[in-house]
Amino acid sequence: LRNTLSAKAYRDRLAYFDRVTGLPNRRMFIDRLDWACRHAKRFGDRGAVLLLDLDRFRQINEAFGPNAGDTLLHEVGERLAACVRETDAMARLGRMGSIPSLSHLGGDEFSLLLTQIDCDENAVAVSTRLLDCLRSKPFKVGNSEISLSASIGVSVFPENGKDVDSLLKNAGVALRHAKEERRGQFAFFSRELNARALQRLNIENELRRAIENNEFRLHLQPKFHTSGRAFAGAEALARWQHPDRGLLGPMDFIPVAESSGLIVSFGEKILTSACTQFVEWTSRGLYQGRISVNVSALQIRDPGFVDSVARILAQTRMPPGSLCLEVTESVILQRTSETSKVLQQLHELGLWLSIDDFGAGFTSLGHLKGLPFDELKIDKSLIDSIEKEPRSRAIVSAVIALAHHLGHRVVAEGVETAGQHAILLESGSDECQGYFFGKPVAAPEFEARWLPANGLEKKSAA
Repeated sequence: LRNTLSAKAYRDRLAYFDRVTGLPNRRMFIDRLDWACRHAKRFGDRGAVLLLDLDRFRQINEAFGPNAGDTLLHEVGERLAACVRETDAMARLGRMGSIPSLSHLGGDEFSLLLTQIDCDENAVAVSTRLLDCLRSKPFKVGNSEISLSASIGVSVFPENGKDVDSLLKNAGVALRHAKEERRGQFAFFSRELNARALQRLNIENELRRAIENNEFRLHLQPKFHTSGRAFAGAEALARWQHPDRGLLGPMDFIPVAESSGLIVSFGEKILTSACTQFVEWTSRGLYQGRISVNVSALQIRDPGFVDSVARILAQTRMPPGSLCLEVTESVILQRTSETSKVLQQLHELGLWLSIDDFGAGFTSLGHLKGLPFDELKIDKSLIDSIEKEPRSRAIVSAVIALAHHLGHRVVAEGVETAGQHAILLESGSDECQGYFFGKPVAAPEFEARWLPANGLEKKSAA
């Protein structure tokens, strides 16, 4: 009988408590939230729902393994639970695929139900306390110490919803905004955020249709050798030929493509188009040099990415050495053993690898140690001020010199003036790219303007 009762008690605990953290699970949290909504409706109470998502937990999990990740989640749960009142409900939600605004979340989300609060300032105080307690000291993972931050989305009832689904949905909208605007902060739900979320959802649906209907167009921007200004190649860029809104630039759809995961299938189509165009031009003797294609961190993390690139190379008959994949700086900042493996596999295919937007974040040249990069692109934010600020000029010159010492070629992007070009020439930059040399244009215009008619001579920048 004792064993039977113990087994029943164990099953009941599994039904209502999270196995990893020991906190209440989603089922219990929703029950508590439903009761709180009913109580608030009857007695006029106010409360708040907080959704907390750990920043970059996936990279930690990939680097140290799922067991270490579970240990970390347990310690996070203990630290968070110690920061709230006994009357409040802290839980680990797990995956929330049934709620569209939360479907992007993984398993590192925690929720908190605050009951009988007097004003929004109470939710502000608790949110601040939770973020501070995570940042107060690093967590121990194996033999390493990991600093953690989190983002929080807040919905207040009854103003932002009077039932479970509305409150969780609206807290999810606020959480997404907090993560996109600036990680490590909290955000409250508002009508403006909801309108933005609906607009984003519409764009996501339109993107799915656009990928199926091949509505994306290839544009190319020329790159030139800094010395002599001879044609060196091009960067392939995507434009969306929207049926109603006309031609859209990347800022109108790339952030949504990345956050929704559509960047993987979208990126595959752009890579195929770029390789196909390169092969068509070279078959007519028009194009010499490499063609560059941007790759996001999500594509690098996709398990099938290397196989996809190899398949596209074979299908289009693209010479691997003529294709340059530009990897965003964030890939280096979030470096994991899996990322390093993927980059090495791409290098072994014979591709040219470039670090895009170098200097936009916090990457130093020390981060490049052991990674098979061939090229470094200095971000426009550094180039903008080199004419007026001696310190910026010195930094750019130092980066170029160190990159050359490490065996990397250097491309300066965002070059817009003759003065900037002169300084980069003096500093030793290998190539330049920017409006001073040429804007991105569709393939037919690019061919007419930049490619030689006979394939024997390369045009110089005007």
